[in-house]
Amino acid sequence: MDPEAFDPPELAALVGAVPWVVDVICRHEVDSTNAEALRLASAGAPAGTIVVADTQTAGRGRRGRAWWSEPGTALLASWLLRPGLDPERLPLLSLLAGVAAARAASAAGGIAVRLKWPNDLVVDERKLGGILSESDGQGAVVVGLGLNVRQTEFPDDLAASATSIVGAGGRTPSRAWVLAATLSSFGARMAAPEEVLDDYRAMCVTLGRSVRVELSFGDAAEGKAIDITTSGALIVEGASGSRVVPSGDVVHLRPNP
Repeated sequence: MDPEAFDPPELAALVGAVPWVVDVICRHEVDSTNAEALRLASAGAPAGTIVVADTQTAGRGRRGRAWWSEPGTALLASWLLRPGLDPERLPLLSLLAGVAAARAASAAGGIAVRLKWPNDLVVDERKLGGILSESDGQGAVVVGLGLNVRQTEFPDDLAASATSIVGAGGRTPSRAWVLAATLSSFGARMAAPEEVLDDYRAMCVTLGRSVRVELSFGDAAEGKAIDITTSGALIVEGASGSRVVPSGDVVHLRPNP
């Protein structure tokens, strides 16, 4: 499907109508929307500042991975928060963003979007999008969303694992509408993100699966994913007992039942 640039007036009207949004900044191109939002945070931008771009030259995923996106086809957005949450509760903001984005994409595209722990949006085992949250260490948190919307082709190394709303057989939604719906849902619970845990568990395709979780340090955790803790960590039950995994990369070892 042909790319389509954002319409700034439409974006400002839809996203700016979300009660907690203060400012909507639309760029044609940035290195990454998260990086731009962190720069704005350093310059004193208020919570509720939203950064949106048609394309990124250095988009990032978790653990420093590159995030590929064809210009004008994906929803690339970051929002600046100054949440005042205890550090152990901050990971819940990513889970909350995942639920909000999955619901918005499902409603807009007419497809069933689910969540793979900790922060991937998936359709039938293919990655539709992801969440990346970052802190500046000074009280600001940026939550970034990359969501494939209009792509019908992907690079060879992603073709078997990635999809988009259109590529999954969904309707072609307004990216501005999807963002506004995501931010509205996110804002309703951002002061108490733990309230989303039951919804996250219900939408999470990782729970109940045999998994291997690749960790930054130490041996991988392998076993059955049995629950999500109140701080958003994954509980994996293995041969030697249960293990709480705060973060890592999950590999599903058997099909979803």
